[in-house]
Amino acid sequence: MRVLIVEDEVDLARALARGLRQEGYAVDVALNGEEGWAKGEINEYDLVILDLNLPDMDGLEVCRRLRERKPELLVLMTGSPAWTGARMIIWSSPSTLRNCWLASGPCCGETCGPGSQSCGPET
Repeated sequence: MRVLIVEDEVDLARALARGLRQEGYAVDVALNGEEGWAKGEINEYDLVILDLNLPDMDGLEVCRRLRERKPELLVLMTGSPAWTGARMIIWSSPSTLRNCWLASGPCCGETCGPGSQSCGPET
């Protein structure tokens, strides 16, 4: 399985990548939204771990662009959405990725924000 991590916090991105690689996943890291979108355009990923709060392009926009190209792409979003103020917790450690994989079906496949903001396929 090939995974793309889009996370602007360098230490967190490195720790996630290291843990996933130890579990046998092929991992690429992008440290901002533009880089994440560019990597998603030229590479095929099975899963994208995407921070909502990126400095140059927010995670919702990255998600929307990636899903335009590959609607079935699984995207696990992390961060604190401004509209809720709540922290989204995807998993406690990389070794639990299998559980997240099983539970990630609707993640970013439907509404990602308030109202009509959607980065998933039209339903």
